Amino acid sequence: MQKYDASIIDAFAADLYSRAGTIVAISTVMYGAIGLAAGYFAFKGMGATLGVLLGAGLGFYLGQQKAFILKLQAQTALCQAQIERNTRSNGQEARVTEAASATEPAQRVAPAMGTCSSCKARVPVNSTTCPNCMASFGPGSAWQVMP
Repeated sequence: MQKYDASIIDAFAADLYSRAGTIVAISTVMYGAIGLAAGYFAFKGMGATLGVLLGAGLGFYLGQQKAFILKLQAQTALCQAQIERNTRSNGQEARVTEAASATEPAQRVAPAMGTCSSCKARVPVNSTTCPNCMASFGPGSAWQVMP
């Protein structure tokens, strides 16, 4: 069984963004060339100019639509990876303490909780960032975890 690797999702998202950037240019050039040919053969002279402008405009619009879909897929993958990171960090903050006696089972102690001063979400007191609004806590920061 393969192990989870967030860098693969990050690389996938970066590839999608790269493709989104090039698809607009390729689409604009392809549709512009088709418009040029159609305008030239149908109307000669000025028809070619009009054809290239209309074709390139249509290509740009369609390229933007496809690029948006690719960017949305990338953001979905990045969101899922961030949820995984947040889930793993929250699970690691919970500690298991030793029982006072050998007969008592170990108890799970939840971390002390506070409130994010930015979005009012409940966060562990020792957090460095808010998992809800991504506010950064620490020395010199405007946001803090309030008890």
